Amino acid sequence: MVVGENTIIVAQVGISGSTRIGKGVVIGGQVGLVDHIEVGDGVMIGSKSGVAQSIPAGEVVSGIPTMPHRLWLKTRGHIRRLPEFAEKVKKLERRIRELEEQLKTE
Repeated sequence: MVVGENTIIVAQVGISGSTRIGKGVVIGGQVGLVDHIEVGDGVMIGSKSGVAQSIPAGEVVSGIPTMPHRLWLKTRGHIRRLPEFAEKVKKLERRIRELEEQLKTE
């Protein structure tokens, strides 16, 4: 494992042996990084993230698996609404079947 200078690694971070971490990286608490990856200079990794692939320099990522932080925020906002979305999809599917049946009879 190689860790570049001026890198901050917060508590409870697990880093596999051959991982290479660049300079000026910030790794939040409870992050896990798999083996054989590179984290570029200036990367920021949000807490409780799972890093399974190399991250290019300057990226800000979060989540399991990691994704751009802004996308992760949107995703987290949708998760609590998944039951509502599922119900809407069921209703729309039912309505489509009804309309298709109407078209067949006409």
